[in-house]
Amino acid sequence: MDKGDLIKCRDLSDWDRIGLVLEHDQIQKTVRVFFYDKSETKILYSRDVQLYKRCPNNKKKLKENLDKPSKS
Repeated sequence: MDKGDLIKCRDLSDWDRIGLVLEHDQIQKTVRVFFYDKSETKILYSRDVQLYKRCPNNKKKLKENLDKPSKS
């Protein structure tokens, strides 16, 4: 998950809400999400969110990383 991706919330209080990732902290395993329906920002654990759709810019970054030759 990266900034700009859409996620689906799997938390009991916010079940199946779709939001936009603002920040993903891999060390603390938290995601700051903006929910469109109520215009609110929440911090959730990474285990409580599911990637719904990737941002087009993030797709390009992933593709470039895969296309680089490996250094062996």
